[in-house]
Amino acid sequence: MKSNLIHAHHQSGSSLLEALVAILIFSIGILAIVGLLSTSIRASSEAKYRSDANLLVNDVLGQMQVSDPLTLVANFKGQLGSGGPGYLSWYARVKNSANSLPNAAAYPPVIDVNAAGNVQVKVYWLAPGDASPQAHNLIVQTLIR
Repeated sequence: MKSNLIHAHHQSGSSLLEALVAILIFSIGILAIVGLLSTSIRASSEAKYRSDANLLVNDVLGQMQVSDPLTLVANFKGQLGSGGPGYLSWYARVKNSANSLPNAAAYPPVIDVNAAGNVQVKVYWLAPGDASPQAHNLIVQTLIR
């Protein structure tokens, strides 16, 4: 009987120690899940901005496709917020639409068109809270005749 009491006395507190270790392992797991969640949210936001940029570029390219090829340069060539009327109306949508890109006013898009119908559209954005001062960009080149 005495050996049972001694054995129980040596084990007192071991279940408390096991519980503390279990809580520590559980806490590390929860912290890892929170880290994955923040990475997932950031990646989802970046994908949305890329998708919005594609949508905006396709919008202006569609307008260019249905316009008179002889007036492409006069209507759509532009940069730094100035250019033809087609560029200016599209630039207003880039800045102010539901699919507008963050900081698009600070990084205006560029549309370069030549008389042969070669078109290059460059769209820039800087995500809120982005650590890098380098703007993200999407560059699309096509030929419109």
